[in-house]
Amino acid sequence: TSIGEEAFAHCYRLREIPQLYSIVTIGDQAFEACYSMPGIIFGSQLKEIGRAAFNACVNLQHATFKSSTPPTVGEWAFIYDPEYSPYMFIPCNSTAAYQAAMPEHEKFIESDTYTVSVVSNDVEMGKVSYKSHDLCESNTVTVTAIPEPGFRFLNWTGGISQNPCTFSVQGDLFLVAYFEAEPEQEYTIRALSNDSTQGSVTSGGLYLENATATLTAVPKEGYQFLKWQDENTDNPRSIVVTSDATFTAFFDVADGIDGNFADGVQIYSVNNTIVIGNAENSSVSIYNSTGQLLINEAAIATNKFVISVEHQGIYFVKVGKNKVQRVLIK
Repeated sequence: TSIGEEAFAHCYRLREIPQLYSIVTIGDQAFEACYSMPGIIFGSQLKEIGRAAFNACVNLQHATFKSSTPPTVGEWAFIYDPEYSPYMFIPCNSTAAYQAAMPEHEKFIESDTYTVSVVSNDVEMGKVSYKSHDLCESNTVTVTAIPEPGFRFLNWTGGISQNPCTFSVQGDLFLVAYFEAEPEQEYTIRALSNDSTQGSVTSGGLYLENATATLTAVPKEGYQFLKWQDENTDNPRSIVVTSDATFTAFFDVADGIDGNFADGVQIYSVNNTIVIGNAENSSVSIYNSTGQLLINEAAIATNKFVISVEHQGIYFVKVGKNKVQRVLIK
């Protein structure tokens, strides 16, 4: 298990040493000046290399070490001139240990290393937290996909959906994180009537987030729209959709005259006309029962504004900033 001092020194024609796999110690100057030896492989049991053991082996191009724990190395065990020094092939993750054992040497190459590269399919959609590295077999790696706002992680190469993803390195690997746009959010707007025998509400259904839903309360003949469940009286009513919601319209029996407004404004019906009094210079909007705008005046010029309508039924009148009033034409 040992090779003594100067055992093969100056054996100029010695090219191979087949029995080094089981050697534990190599004595001082054991192979000094063995000019013809191109390479050497040390077994995993090697504990010590003596002083100048391979010095002056000018054709020695490489030495392979099998143990991740380096042997004790004597002075000038190898040629340390950068031009002639051999490449040292060492196990993965052992460079620091071998540099400490042979501080004069610079040519260390770790064997059995693999490259793991991780990229995003589109950096505007998302990024990854891992950069390219050389790793040893069975090293554990964790990669994380980080979506940008408005996007989501789909999967890694090969359809792997775990995120973060941890795996054992078995070879070179190129991973792509795939991202896609978040699907547009949809919400349900439920449009209900408090009494379906008195009226109905249109335009309930599915809406994309931030879309505008316009709900119209449609009274049946002989009835009028009063309000929504939250006391809002707009009809039609526009809503910016940000969540699921329910809106209920309340109806009541129409009396043909819907009362007085603030500041003395009056609205009433005469035969097939709608009469608006005491509203000079006010704006006027009139809708039919389906929500269709019939009249839209920015400022009426008379103190008694009369509008003829063609059909019987419920009409909605808004004067200035007052609430909507209902008028029944019989």
